[in-house]
Amino acid sequence: MEDINIFVLDSIYPGVDFTVPEFERLRSIAPNLKFHIVPKTNLTDEMADLADIFYGCVPVAFLPRCKKLKWLHLASAGAAEYCDPSLYQNPDCLLTNSSGVFGIPIAEHVMALLLGLTRRVDEFVRQGQQPLWKNCQPLRDICGSTVGILGYGDIGSQVARRLQGFMCKKIVGVRRHPGACPPELDALYGMDALDEVIASSDILIICLPGTKDTYHLLDAKRLGSMKEGSFLINIGRGSIVDQEALIDALQNGPLAGAGLDVVTPEPLPADSPLWKMQNVIISSHSSGGSPHNPVRSFAIFERNLKHYLAGEPMENQVDFNLQY
Repeated sequence: MEDINIFVLDSIYPGVDFTVPEFERLRSIAPNLKFHIVPKTNLTDEMADLADIFYGCVPVAFLPRCKKLKWLHLASAGAAEYCDPSLYQNPDCLLTNSSGVFGIPIAEHVMALLLGLTRRVDEFVRQGQQPLWKNCQPLRDICGSTVGILGYGDIGSQVARRLQGFMCKKIVGVRRHPGACPPELDALYGMDALDEVIASSDILIICLPGTKDTYHLLDAKRLGSMKEGSFLINIGRGSIVDQEALIDALQNGPLAGAGLDVVTPEPLPADSPLWKMQNVIISSHSSGGSPHNPVRSFAIFERNLKHYLAGEPMENQVDFNLQY
């Protein structure tokens, strides 16, 4: 039985070794699985020659060196930069992602950004550093708001479940293929309702992937159509929003504030006006962080490894055309 060489980037599970239970389970799946934990910053031609499977966000520039790569499993949910077929010597190479790992921490982060904006927590923190005892006004309620969630996969649904406890007037979602409306939503629409949802939302939460189809989806016209005094939260990708138009909407209306976990470019340049805006909270693409992510990610990889060996359909397989 021919060996299957699986290379795991050490950045997935900092400090990991082969004694953790997750690896013990993986090694027991089949006797011909050969695991190698390797540093992302020191990938070699020998690894490229040997690799049948890579687990982790391999540097894109390294992929064309991999002569027989059959499957790349990303530790991230975002996959757009890996969707160029010319990156792979093997035209049948499978690409899967870790969608489903980050829904819980990102949804909690969305609520932190939203509460930070509506209750002006960041301003109170700045005052405390002076120190200064002063009311910050106006303070806003989430209760009674109409909330639009753009992109309704795992992350969007986790956000909606948390919003349920805030007694919103209405929570609606938008996705490419809407299907049946889940119980945590008041309505689930297709992309044909995008403009209506944007214009009617007091709070707009972007959970979309960054793809060629979502680039600048929120342009100056759509941002300008938002309700006066509305809030925007973006935990999708910075490319989805026209950032210059966003700055204008924050400075001149209609937006009251924005919570941005993602921007463009990243890191955000020091001279960007966003850094100095009192109505903006920036969290440096950190919303997915959680100590539980490695275990969640390993669980997906373990299931997919079994599917791969059995020749079964893969979980979270990325469509190269849709880029997710």
